Amino acid sequence: MNKKFKTFLEITKELNRHAIFPILYGSLGVSRLIPVKDIDDIDIIIPNVWLAAKFDKFKKIMEGVGYK
Repeated sequence: MNKKFKTFLEITKELNRHAIFPILYGSLGVSRLIPVKDIDDIDIIIPNVWLAAKFDKFKKIMEGVGYK
């Protein structure tokens, strides 16, 4: 298991505590099925309500796990 996927799992654990259930996407998601050379970031999809009505709370949760 690579470092980026472990990070995704740590972030997911915290998001799940707030009833946010992200979907892994992008190159890291694809790498779970086939080899991918370069994985530069962690892409996730979250429910639209967290982007529309609850984005400030989502940002605070992400800041709580070390991301801005």
